[in-house]
Amino acid sequence: MYAYVRYVEDDVKGIMPVSLIKSFNPQSCDVFDRNIKKAFWQSQSGAVKGFYDAKVLLLGESKEALITNMVSRRMAIPEIFEPTDTDTSDGAASVVKPKGRENGQGKKMEARKKQPETRTFSRKEVHGSMASKHMFLPEAVEPAVAATDDEAASAVRSGGPKNDADKKMEAGKGQTEKQGRQSRKEVHDSETVPRKRFLLEREMKQKLEEENQSLKKELTAERQLCRKLQEALLEKHG
Repeated sequence: MYAYVRYVEDDVKGIMPVSLIKSFNPQSCDVFDRNIKKAFWQSQSGAVKGFYDAKVLLLGESKEALITNMVSRRMAIPEIFEPTDTDTSDGAASVVKPKGRENGQGKKMEARKKQPETRTFSRKEVHGSMASKHMFLPEAVEPAVAATDDEAASAVRSGGPKNDADKKMEAGKGQTEKQGRQSRKEVHDSETVPRKRFLLEREMKQKLEEENQSLKKELTAERQLCRKLQEALLEKHG
């Protein structure tokens, strides 16, 4: 049985046998667990692979049956993952690239999966650099360079004395937060102006409709008055 899944984090789709989905044992193609599962994914090169949060959207008795069903629904055919060795524990699989279109989703997914590894490595380097700079001095020179009791207590509470690298990191973080607030404000303004224009146009349209209805009522009353006058004249001269 094959499954058509959507990876929650990246909104990327994939096709694979249900054996590549952890803790997933569907009863049939129509009755299955629709909660988030761990589904296999790997890049074209195989450099990035693992199990990621995904939702099962559709099932088929076979790969061909699933693809036929998707084509009848006019759904795009994503990457197809086929297990190469069912005995391996790492979930090794081959990747079949869909024909007739560029696989931009796979490249985007691979880039996002590489990001956590890059961020972890950067943090390790930063912490190692900070630890080497925050090593305690020998007792012989400690009185000459040690901070006062209040400064030492403050340093302990804040996680250690701040060096130039720490200050630059804090300054960069503050600048990023400021830019984020400015960006959110611009987005809010760009959304508010069209809405105000829409409300103003709707109000003007409503007023015009009310005036139109009022004119129609006045015209109807005048027509009725003219009809009564004509009838009165006919009776008088008749």
